[in-house]
Amino acid sequence: MTIWSRSVAIAVLVGLIAPQFGGQTIPAGRLPALTYNIIDLGTFGGFSSVALGVNDKGQVVGSADTPQGLRHAYLWENGVMTDLGTLGFPTAQSEASDINNQGVVVGIVGGGDPNRAFLWANGVQTEIGPPQILKSAFGINDAKQVVGIHVVAPIGDQHAFLWENGTLTDLGTLGGGYSIAWDINQSGQVVGKAFSMSAERAFLWQNGVMSDLGTLGGSNAAAFGNNDMGEVVGQAATVDKSVNAFLWKDGVMTDLGALGGFDHSWAEAINNDGVVVGAASYSFVYDPQLGMRFLKDMIPPESGWSSLSPRAINNAGWIVGVGTGPAGRHAFLMTPATVIPTVSEYGAVVMTLLILTCGTILIRGRRTAR
Repeated sequence: MTIWSRSVAIAVLVGLIAPQFGGQTIPAGRLPALTYNIIDLGTFGGFSSVALGVNDKGQVVGSADTPQGLRHAYLWENGVMTDLGTLGFPTAQSEASDINNQGVVVGIVGGGDPNRAFLWANGVQTEIGPPQILKSAFGINDAKQVVGIHVVAPIGDQHAFLWENGTLTDLGTLGGGYSIAWDINQSGQVVGKAFSMSAERAFLWQNGVMSDLGTLGGSNAAAFGNNDMGEVVGQAATVDKSVNAFLWKDGVMTDLGALGGFDHSWAEAINNDGVVVGAASYSFVYDPQLGMRFLKDMIPPESGWSSLSPRAINNAGWIVGVGTGPAGRHAFLMTPATVIPTVSEYGAVVMTLLILTCGTILIRGRRTAR
């Protein structure tokens, strides 16, 4: 095999195993990202913005400042930020919390906690009823099941809720007077935090039953996100009274630890590949193969971004959140720039070429040595 033919073989090999990236949706099941591109999603002309949700189509939602200093919910897609409104209240503020794969958005309008929950679809924003009950919406799945928190009348306690087909269901608590639902997966499993009689605990609600997920040996815990594999992430107290990010699956809560000597971390979200994003005094990305890594080390050093706080990740590995960029404290979108290559469906051909190439080089090397 000549030098030229070996070069061709190697080029074919690289072309076949190289992953596809650069703005295209990467199928679930790929290997971990090594670096990310990062872009600023902008504002409505005001000072700052934040991104809170991203679906598998790359649509991003959050809130951004207007020139008047009001905060408005937005939908960002292909470089365009659309104002989702404030339910017709001209001086109100709003924030979009989540978006499903049909482009249906949920969020909050108002200034208190909880406020008015809204649903936005096909350009129309409506209040999630019943309107007389104050509530905030934080999560939605493709079945348009919505979760959040509402005020329980007349006692004034605040409970997690599930809203579906016009019906609001109170998810209850773990014995205390408070609970909040942060996320829901495609199977209708809900996660959040709830007070028991003595502590704040992470919960998983399914089929009408709220279950305590436990802790890492301490007293308190909270769940912030879940995926379609039944995995849950959040933060929990440890025996030594630190608070660490956790991954819960099949009844087992695993401590994800902390980087850089810090004793505090939390996990915000997890996708179906088990890739987790979170923060503390730093931001991190965790995957089952490479463990926990600093997010700041995975973006171009000349990007000008710092103080990253990731809030969500989709099944293509796209990460959204808020950070300090060249233009200020703005929402960002990070997309994988390079990933660990994996052999494609042409694997057998690729391996044959590789073996032939390496074998020829070894034989020629041995002959030369003689």
